[in-house]
Amino acid sequence: MRTTTPTVNIAVSWIENSIETKSRRQLGLSTVAKVLSKLDGHRRRIGWAVATSFSEGAGLTTACLVVASPEVIVIGIKEGSKQRASPGRAWSELAPWRPDATGFDKRLQDWLQSTNPDRISLPASAKSELVNELRLAHKRKAQSRYTTERNEAFLDGLDKHGKRALRPLALIDSSKNRSSSTPKPAPKTTIDPAEPLLFHENGRTFRYENGYRVYTDTKAL
Repeated sequence: MRTTTPTVNIAVSWIENSIETKSRRQLGLSTVAKVLSKLDGHRRRIGWAVATSFSEGAGLTTACLVVASPEVIVIGIKEGSKQRASPGRAWSELAPWRPDATGFDKRLQDWLQSTNPDRISLPASAKSELVNELRLAHKRKAQSRYTTERNEAFLDGLDKHGKRALRPLALIDSSKNRSSSTPKPAPKTTIDPAEPLLFHENGRTFRYENGYRVYTDTKAL
C-alpha cells in the first residue's frame, strides 16, 4: 500500500487549493510538477509557470514560482490582474523580473525568507515524491469540470556567461489529458548565445521576453 509523507500531503493540498479558480482555465497540477522536476537546486534553481483565464472580459493570471536549493524548495502561487504575468508582476517585490539584474539575488532572497500565505517551503529531499503525487492528483482531476489550456512553463536563471537564460518548457492541455512540447525552437543566427530563440505558431514568429510573447511581425497582430 502506497503511503505519502505528511509534508508532501500538506504541499499537494496547498497547491490544489491555491490553483483553484472559477474559470475553466487554470494552472495545472501537471504544470507545477513539470517545473519542479526540471530543477536541481544548483544550476537549475528557478522555474515558473503561468495560466491566463478571463472573467467578465478582464485577464487574470495565476503565476507559480518555484525556487530550489540543495536543501529547500519554495513554491509560490499567486493571482494577478495582468495577462501573461511574469513572477515580477505577480510579486511586486521581485520586479523587474531579471535574474541577471543588479540586486536581483537580494530581492529573491528576501522573498524566499519572508513568511506569506502565498508560498510554501519543504525539504528538497521531498521533491521526487511531490512530483509523483502532483501527477497522480492531476490525473484524478482531469475529468472534472475544470480544464487547463495554454499553461506556459519556464526554466529561468543565468547561463555560464552570467546572462539571462529563459527556457520555455511546455504548453499543457489537460482537457485532452495530454501534454505537448513547445514548438521546436529555431535558433536565431547570432554569435551571442544569450540571444532569445524564435518560435513559430500558425504562421507567426515570436520570441519570449520576461514571460511575454513578442511577435516579430507586428502587422500580423
